[in-house]
This record gives sequence, structure tokens and C-alpha cells, in this order.
Amino acid sequence: MKGPALKLIPGLKISRKDSKFNKLCPPSPPSPILTPAPNFSSDKAVVTIPSDLFISPDEKSLLSRGLSFSPTPEKSNLFDLHRDHELFFRRLRLHGYFGTSSFNSSPDSNLSNSELIINSVAPKKSSWTPPSNQIPELEYFINTCRSALPDDGSIFKSKHSNLSPNELSAVKSLTSRDDIVIGKSDKGGSVVVWSRDLYIAEALSQLNNSSFYCKLDHDPTPIYQKQVSKTVGNYVGSGELPLIAQRLIEKSPRCSQFYLLPKIHKVGNPGRPIVSTVSCPTSLISAFVDSVLHPIIAQTPSYLKDTTDLLCFLKDFSFPLDPHNNSTFLVTSDATQLYTVIPHADGLTAAKFFFDSRPVNDPPSHVLVRLLELVLTLNAFEFNSEFYSQTSGVAMGTKVGPSYACSFLAYQEKLFFEIYVGPLPLVYKRFIDDILMFFQATESEIHIFLNAFSVWHPCLKYENNVSSSTVSFLDLTLSIDSFKIKTSIFYKPTDSHSYLPYNSCHPKHILDSIPFSQFLRLKRICSDDSDFLIQSYKMLQFFLNRSYPAELLHNALNKVTNLSRDHLLTPNNKSAGEIYQSSCTHLRLVTKQCDQGNAMTSLNGIEILIATELRDRASLSGIRGGPFSTISYSFFASLLSIFLTNTLIAVQLKSAHSQ
Repeated sequence: MKGPALKLIPGLKISRKDSKFNKLCPPSPPSPILTPAPNFSSDKAVVTIPSDLFISPDEKSLLSRGLSFSPTPEKSNLFDLHRDHELFFRRLRLHGYFGTSSFNSSPDSNLSNSELIINSVAPKKSSWTPPSNQIPELEYFINTCRSALPDDGSIFKSKHSNLSPNELSAVKSLTSRDDIVIGKSDKGGSVVVWSRDLYIAEALSQLNNSSFYCKLDHDPTPIYQKQVSKTVGNYVGSGELPLIAQRLIEKSPRCSQFYLLPKIHKVGNPGRPIVSTVSCPTSLISAFVDSVLHPIIAQTPSYLKDTTDLLCFLKDFSFPLDPHNNSTFLVTSDATQLYTVIPHADGLTAAKFFFDSRPVNDPPSHVLVRLLELVLTLNAFEFNSEFYSQTSGVAMGTKVGPSYACSFLAYQEKLFFEIYVGPLPLVYKRFIDDILMFFQATESEIHIFLNAFSVWHPCLKYENNVSSSTVSFLDLTLSIDSFKIKTSIFYKPTDSHSYLPYNSCHPKHILDSIPFSQFLRLKRICSDDSDFLIQSYKMLQFFLNRSYPAELLHNALNKVTNLSRDHLLTPNNKSAGEIYQSSCTHLRLVTKQCDQGNAMTSLNGIEILIATELRDRASLSGIRGGPFSTISYSFFASLLSIFLTNTLIAVQLKSAHSQ
């Protein structure tokens, strides 16, 4: 039963609807006293390395908004606006030409497994557009859209900037500085300003470790490209890969790039090495191998997909013996430097074991192992205008990296558990290199197990934490509560809570959805209702500090409070066909040119965002993921008249294929 609406924000007026709802509902037990969270601090939002590195107050104020913050531009990019609409018009014509049945059908069942995977990894691109005037009503719609688009940028000029004049000046000053490197922290969401000299020194201290890296005297990308092309061509020629496997060869390869993510939660702020493998010679074959390996690894007993996966498991878990009367311990373990320490031979052996476990050997296991070997060995990258190669492990950044690391650990776990004769953990779950275990055994027996596990493979080292009451794992705090496990949210001390500011030039529906999604996350995590209220109030403060409207937060929290946690933790398993069909149900106009006051309607499966006022439009530059386009009310009125006066559009769009 739904509880009464909450009013956690002082001074917030409750709507008449909520007021009536409160009167109808029985009184709830008194809530615990909620203390305000500490005010937002730019000291956590912006971290400098070293700590005395100079950045001006205006530069710090600008950076504290976060790297996803979008300034309000002066005018729109008309070229992008028109291009995005033309791409949308092409999709409409394709939809009308082939009919809705082709959009709602599942992939061709006559294709082999290899062909299906290649089509998902490297889909065939076509620039063909159906001839115009196939559906007159649709062409009228397209021409009306074109006529509504502006010819100059004056209509898009913004009246107000979401940055102060000093912050606008800080944008230029930061851009001109060549003594710093700006990036995000490894965890916590902080913006890190790193002295360039220290950044390069940290990178070189890792790259000069001959156990993992070696320096090259030239860029080997052309040689790598030839080797990948030859290998794929040989497998196509022998019939072990289909002809379309030629798509796995990069058309315009480039050398991978090395960079660091600072671990500000650790002493000395070490950097996590990341290799950006976008468009490198092995990027597509890495994605191809991962598409086969990942679904197998997801079925291993210890695999955890994410926090929600663990919460679903814990919801039904109970200790077989009463923890108050029996020795019970929670253990977390972290495999240190996992990606870089995996020996190639052992990693490939583990991967082959899982490839061979498939009921259908398509693609062949030996082909996958050879392609994986290319990913592991053809891994040169560039840093500071110099070239290096990783000699051990897998690059953190290649697509197959997490699945490869998981397969190695899963294989070692299997071998170890098969021969270990001592008490085993009641629960053994792992998220990549983070391990969670529950024991009902003596503390000495647990340490014997951990010592044996730590020396099982010479390259694997673990950092263990054993507790009889509470541990932190991922973003959870786990504690023993009778026969069950109680869960709450866990924040690292360096967590900045720097959510996207509400005045960022993002579409309004994106900004409005952030508090709801975070409260929903809290609802899943907090197993106790009173704890949920306490943590929600803290999160309210985090969002208020980022200028989110109090009423928006109140409404989002009310919606989440009335949801059932059990329902939220019930897996929603969809078949591949259902996922494919749902992705093809609607067409959306995707463009970076958008406003912050829009509404959405759906006409014949075509979703359109409508601007409340044409003058409120503002462009959005550099937004990843691309919000949707907007159309003025005046144009939408004419669009409605078309649909009201001529209903043949809906009929023809749905029946064009049969015609």
C-alpha cells in the first residue's frame, strides 16, 4: 500500500493532490530526525595534483560544474541542424518504403551465428535513400518541416548565458594553459587538474616497467593492419569465417592512445592506465571475440553484472545457521593490477576452455583464440609522441578486456575449488576483480582459505578485508542482520556528488530524469525504509547544492517512495526478439540543436519534441548521446492539421510494404 506523500524539504508547498492523499492514508510511524548533509564543497569537486597547484577561483568555479556541463552557446550550428533533419527524413522514407513489418521483424534466422555477430559488431552501412514522392503525404510532411527550419542563426541567439562573465573568461584561460592536464578522477566524479610534468612522470614510471611494457622506435600500425587483414582473409578463404568477416578489418586504422585516470582515493594519487583503442587495427576483432565470450562468462557461478544483480541475489539469501550463535564473517577481496598481470598463455587457455563449452562451435574456437591472441599482442599505443607495447596482460580499454579478465579468474576459481578440501565460502560472487564472500567458519579457517587462494596462481595478488559485522563492496555497505544481509549506500570519502548542474544547457527532460534515477537507485540499495529516508534526504541536499528545483526533487522522491523495492529488484528478462522489436518501434529525430522547454508527442510511431516557444530554442554543442530535436507550436499546429485532414499517412506508412 502506498504511504503518504513526503515533505522533506523545508518551506516546500505540497500540492492539493498530495494533501488529499495524506488525509486518506493512515498515519505513518514517525520518521527519524534528518540532519542536513554538508554543503557542496568545490574542494572535492575539483582536485589539484599537487595540492598547491595554482588555479584561479574563477577557473575552479567553472571546473566545479563538471566536465559534462554544457555552456549556453551564442547561436546554433545551422549546418548540423539541417543535416540532422535530413538524416531523419531519410529514416522516415525508409520506414515508409519498406513498411513497419520490416522494422518490427527479428533478425534473419537463416544467418549463421558468425554472421549475426558480425552484423551486430560491424553492420553494413548504406547511403541509399528511397525515391521521393513514393508517399505524397509523407513528402508533404518533410517539405513542411524543411520550410519551418531557420535560414540564419538569429532565431537561435541565446539571451542569457549559464556562465558568469568571469567564468567565460576562465574558459579561455584554461584553454590557453599548457602546464596542466584536466580530466576526471578514476572514482568519485571529481575533476582533476594535474600538473603536466607530474602527469608525464607518473605515466613514464609505469611505462618504464619492463615487466609490462616495452618502448618501440616507430609506429607499428601499418604492420598490425596487414597482419589482421591477412589473418581474417585466410579464415574467410578457408570458410571458417563468412565472407562478411571482411568488415572486421578497420578501413582507416590509427594507433591507440594511452592516458591515466588519477586514483585520488589512494595515497600518492597513482594513475590507472587506460588505452583508447578506438579505430586501432584490432578494435573490431576485439568486439567480435567479446560478443562470443561475454555471454558465456555471464553464466559462470561467480559472475556479477552490476550492483542490481547482487541486490537481486541478496534479496533471497539467508544464512543457514544463526549468525548470533555461529561464527559468521563477510570478506571482500580485490585482485590487484589484474589486467596487466595475466600471462598470455594462461589467459588464452582459459578463454579456449569457455569457447569449447559452447553447444555450437560457431565461430570455431581456434579462430576465436587466434583473433584474441592478435588483440593481446598487437597492442602498441602512443603517449607523449612516443610508442610503446604492452607485453603482459590485456589493455584496459579494448572491448574484450573485461570479459578476458573475467574468463581468466573464473577458470582459476574453477580449478581451485575442485581441489580445495577445507571449508568453502557460502557465497562467492565477483564483479571483474572485486570479490565478495560469506563464511560460516572459524576465523582461522577463513585465513587458511585466503592464504591458499592467494598463492594458487603466482601472478595473482589479493587485498583482503575480513569482518564479522560490516563490509563495503562496490557502492554498497553490507551488514549482518539476523539471518539476512542488510544493504545501504556506500560513498567513498573522495566522492564529490557533483551531479550535472540544473542550469547546464541540456534538454530539460534529461535534467529532470537525473534525480528520479538516483532516488530509484537508492530505493533498490537501501533494504531498510528508514535508512532510505535518511539517505534520500542527504541526496536531496546534494541536488539542491547543484541548483535543482525543490519541487522537482519532492515529486521525484514521492514517486520513488511509493514504489515497491521487491518489484524494482524483480528481473525484467526480455528475449532478444523483444529487445530488437522495441528498438524499432519508434523513430526519433536526433539532433544536438535543442531547447530546454519542450514536450513530447507521438504520431504514428514518430516521436517529436515540441518547443514551448520558438524563441526559447538554444543549441547544444558537444552533448554526448544527442538529445532530440524541437519543433515550434505553430509548425506543430500545421502538422496536426495535416494528420487530421488526411489520415492516409498512418494507413500508408503501415501498409506500404504490402502495397
